[in-house]
This record gives sequence, structure tokens and C-alpha cells, in this order.
Amino acid sequence: MDCDRARRAISERMDGERLSPRLTTAVERHVAGCTACAAFEAGAWKLREAARFEVAPAVPDLVDSIMASVERETQERRPVRLRLLPGGRTRRPLLPGRIRLAPVAAALAVGLVAGSVAVGGPWQRPEGLSVDAAEVTRGVAAAATTLSAYQARFAVTEYHFAPDVPVREFSMNVWFQAPERFRLDVVDHTQYPNRDVTPTDLELIVNGSSWYSVGPSACPIDVCPPSETVVENRVPFSSTTPAPTDLILPVTSLADANQLQVVGRGSVLGRPAIEVRLPFDRAEPLFPFLSLGGSWRPFFGADQVDLWLDAKSWFPLSYAVYPAPGRERDEWASSRWRRCRWTANRRPPAPSESLTSRARGTRERSRSRSRRPRRRPASSRSSRRTLTAWACIRWCCPLL
Repeated sequence: MDCDRARRAISERMDGERLSPRLTTAVERHVAGCTACAAFEAGAWKLREAARFEVAPAVPDLVDSIMASVERETQERRPVRLRLLPGGRTRRPLLPGRIRLAPVAAALAVGLVAGSVAVGGPWQRPEGLSVDAAEVTRGVAAAATTLSAYQARFAVTEYHFAPDVPVREFSMNVWFQAPERFRLDVVDHTQYPNRDVTPTDLELIVNGSSWYSVGPSACPIDVCPPSETVVENRVPFSSTTPAPTDLILPVTSLADANQLQVVGRGSVLGRPAIEVRLPFDRAEPLFPFLSLGGSWRPFFGADQVDLWLDAKSWFPLSYAVYPAPGRERDEWASSRWRRCRWTANRRPPAPSESLTSRARGTRERSRSRSRRPRRRPASSRSSRRTLTAWACIRWCCPLL
């Protein structure tokens, strides 16, 4: 059993569907031996608990008991004498009326409180107070269920890439339209000292069953040929050829509230924002372009990522990576530097990763020229509900 089938079965079981004994056994064996699927199941349960997918319990119907109490009190009270006022008018005593209205008022208060708590409570947190990690996780998950389209432009600054290239500048454009139309364009604006260096220009297009990626291959020479990959008959929401939607809403990165720290509130790009902190290995889905090709500097799993989220929409506005303290990180940087000294501005070729969905008819082709999917994700002009945001990314994480 591959990871895609196991995760679909896990999701079906969480939704209450009954799996066959044979499939249940296969899933449990796969999860026991696959750390990625075990983490997926644990994260899915935490996300579901945080988002509170269950239906709020109904408010109990107290009308019959209240009316019975009113009837008893009406029958038990003493006869009331009317007081004659000038002009022939009469005045009724106030006490019975108060007794008669008290149960109705109590029922109204119970209904208001119960109904309000079911939708979040009347005591909403003031804007100026702090927010905890669980609220961030719930907010991001809730925002993902209502998003239909998105467009954003990111400015990316990379420090300490190489001794002769201390700073690199990129622009990154992101388009998304639900459920699975996605486009990512990365343009390298760096002025390299050697004009023969291939810039790290990347392109990723996801259109339902088609997945297309192009970018310079990792190679030990300055001029690197482009590598294009086309995947057809792609499985919906595939984990091997994903649409990196954490760039839009970091659902995966922030799924576990125990793995993030809320630093505080502030303002980014003129918007109210919330700052959270998490390790790079949890925030890696925010950096999908690192695995699409070209040359990038490496990061340590425990490096610190400071992420600013829009306080209303939960979109990422800015995030930066800083080196983690400690001896382990220093040793990693030292060994990494020695291993890569043969070329200052190129990383070793990444190991090839086969597609587990090949048996379902998925085809992968890597070559210098290849056709793109026929249709590309639409831009923001195709949908009035498209949300536009401006954001920036930077990292200053030296190896040594």
C-alpha cells in the first residue's frame, strides 16, 4: 500500500466510513511502518479537534416544563383582591406578574447563552489582547474552507548564498483557484559576477490532473540546462505532485499547535498581524520553490522561522529564517560546508524521487523540451472573489 491510498483510507475512516477488515489491517500496518503517514494521521486528528467539526448540541427544549411550572403557580396562588382607584380604575398587584414572568425570562437567558456559545460565545477576545497557538491553528483551518481564489506577489531576499554572491533577490507570483488550479512563478533578479551563471527562474503549474514544473537543473557548472517535468493523470490532491498551497494558507505548517509559539501582535505592510515562531522542518511547506530546481542554500531542520500572519485573513505576510543556536547546528554547518566546498554556488544534485502513483497511470517525463498542460490556472481577473495580497519573504541564515 502506498502513502496516497493509506491517507485516503485514513481520511475516510475519520469521516465515519466503514473500511473492510483487510483494508483496515493494511492501513494500520502501513502507518506503523511509515513515519510520514503516522504524522499525517496525528496532524489530521489535531486539526479536526481544533476546527471542531462536530455539530453543536441542540439547546434543550424547556417550554413544557416551564409552562407546567407556571400553571402550578397560577393554581396555587391566593385569590387576588383588586384595589379601587379614583375614576373607577383597578390596580393589579405586581407580585404575581413578576412570578409569572420570571420562568420565561430565565428560559430566554438560557437560550441566548447556549445559542451564543455554540457559535463562539458572546465574549469575543478584544483585538488588543494576545492570541494563543490553538486559536492560530483554528483560524488558519477555518479560513481555508472559505477561500475560493487568491493572488499574491512575494519579494524574496536570500543572504549568504556564496562568498561572491552574498545577497540574491527574487520575485515570486502565486495564483490559486479552488479546488486545484495553481501557478507559481519565481524570477531571479540577482546580478551574478559571472554572466554565464544560469538564474534560478522557476515555474510550477497545477491544473487538476496535470502537473508541470520547469527550472534549471542542479549541476556543478555555471550553465545548467532547464529540466521540465510533466505529470499527467495525476491523482487528486496528490502528495507526490502537490499544489503548494501553504504559500496561501499554512494549514500544514501550523496544523500542530504544540509545534509553534505565538510571539505577539504587530503591523506588517500596514495590516494588523500576528507573529508565530516554528522550526524550519515544520515550516518547510512554506518554501516549495527550494525543491523545484536551481541552486539554493541549505537550511538546518531546527533553524528558526518567524512568520507574520494577517490577523483577519490569516494569509502569510512575511517570514524569515534565522540560524538555530547550539553545537549540533554548528557541526551540521561545518560538515555541509566541507562537503560543498568544491563549488561555492551550486548544491549537489538532489536524489531522484520516483512517483508512487505510477501504477495508476501517472507518467513523468524529464527532458529539455516538453509540452505544458493545455490549460493554466486563471489569474485574479477570472474571479470576483479573488483575494489579493502583497507579502515579502527573507532569510538571513549563515552556514557558519
